[in-house]
Amino acid sequence: MPKNNIRFISKSIIATSYKKSILSKVLLILFTISSNYVYATNGYFRLGYSAQSRAMGGAGVAAKDDLMAAASNPAAMRLVNEGYSASIDLFSPVRESSVNCNGIGACNTTVSDGSSTELFPIPSLGYIRYLDDRSAVGIAIYANGGMHTKFDRNIFDETFGRINGFAGNTTGAPNVGSQGVDLSQLMIAPSYSRQFGNHHFGLSVIGAMQRFRAYGLGAAASLSADGGSFTNRGFDYSYGVGFRLGWLSTLNQQLTLAASYTSRLYMTEFDKYSGLFAEQGDFDIPAQLTLGMAFKATDATKLLLDIQHIFYGEVASISNPIFSATELNGVIATSRRLGNSSGIGFGWKNIWTIKTGISHQFSDKITLRAGFAYNEEPFDSESSFLNIIAPATIKYHVTAGVSYQISQQNRIDLTYVRAMENDINTTQPIGAAVNLSMYQNSFGVNFVHHF
Repeated sequence: MPKNNIRFISKSIIATSYKKSILSKVLLILFTISSNYVYATNGYFRLGYSAQSRAMGGAGVAAKDDLMAAASNPAAMRLVNEGYSASIDLFSPVRESSVNCNGIGACNTTVSDGSSTELFPIPSLGYIRYLDDRSAVGIAIYANGGMHTKFDRNIFDETFGRINGFAGNTTGAPNVGSQGVDLSQLMIAPSYSRQFGNHHFGLSVIGAMQRFRAYGLGAAASLSADGGSFTNRGFDYSYGVGFRLGWLSTLNQQLTLAASYTSRLYMTEFDKYSGLFAEQGDFDIPAQLTLGMAFKATDATKLLLDIQHIFYGEVASISNPIFSATELNGVIATSRRLGNSSGIGFGWKNIWTIKTGISHQFSDKITLRAGFAYNEEPFDSESSFLNIIAPATIKYHVTAGVSYQISQQNRIDLTYVRAMENDINTTQPIGAAVNLSMYQNSFGVNFVHHF
């Protein structure tokens, strides 16, 4: 089926159901709360979707005790005790970007700033109910990922202004002042799982909603195929659908293997930003594949390992190459203009992530968790300049958590995630030394109730 037809169908299904369903009120509240969600640290995806997963380095596709299973591997749902969970994370990223243009043109300084928006609440909900002794249904509502930056100093405008000899901080573009982007993604995943012997299979139908705006990008307006739909257009919304397939098999009392595949989510275009994103405002959500293992070392101790591949490189709007110095000087093919099918992108590529975790039941009431995660950088250093507004530099995470069993039915989980500081540096494409830097802290609380 042609991609445009898929988008038309997804837009009709999602937009109609969203406007008419009672659930839309819940989604609107959650979307409002999570609309400032920033980098999810695996590129722009979230490290993990449940509190216990994040406490174990984001691992958990083979876990059999997670009420948010529909968000990672729906095959596990029949193995999880029935109930619901509700969590909130307070996420604090600290980001800085700088361009040392000293000696280029008339510039004699370094233009730098840190994003001034640094604390965000991120909610999620999970629910599982058995149908019979072999099957279960569930749902997960969660923030998939996103990005939000606000630089009070317009780094693009000021850099080019100083190179061209302006005394102030402007090139004369109509976007003087702050600069940033705001992308939020909310997912709802109704799911079904069924057991066949030692094997469990699951299916999720995923509905997605995105919100986006960009401002202060006028310095690059001449590169756009449609300068009127490029920057400073306020918020725009996008809707789409996809699916998730899951498998889990308990090989013996110690070892469990699992796999989960989430399809590309075909989204309607951001019409207000058809001159920014390639393919006339397209911003599909990439597919991802995860392989996982859980090993029960003792009755009290479990080890988890996930290996994940995220297909950022398959989405043109984020994977097409950034502009070259020649294109920046005005020698640019029509096909390469921002917004066109082969238009300038952000230079992102497919990445691998490795997530490891351990949990230990310290007592009848207390379980301790810890984890570590590594992911490849989503773009090469040569693409850093355009990623100033979205500095996804994180590679390493260290995580920890504790659970307290309040009663037989109720539990509280506390989590902490530290994304270690990482810098990306380049002198491309204008010869100026570009530096992107970020580190993150996240604190979360989760309430679990089993029926």
